[in-house]
Amino acid sequence: MNRHTYTTTGTFTDTGALILDEPLPETGSRVRVTIEKLPGIVTPQEFLHRLQAIHTMLHSNGILPPTIAEVEKRLQVKRGSWQR
Repeated sequence: MNRHTYTTTGTFTDTGALILDEPLPETGSRVRVTIEKLPGIVTPQEFLHRLQAIHTMLHSNGILPPTIAEVEKRLQVKRGSWQR
């Protein structure tokens, strides 16, 4: 019996279905599936939580975002340097 192994990634839907990122060449065959959770997939809530933690840390170290006036001044200077 000739065995082939194919590796691909996929995503579980809310209903528990597995959607593969690419089609596999085997059809109409029984297969064995091994699930390995991949790092780096972040939910929007996790992303916002991490972003807030970064902002809190920066603020506690005295690093504040620029004001609107500062941003507008930087843009004005930058645009003024462009050749026409």
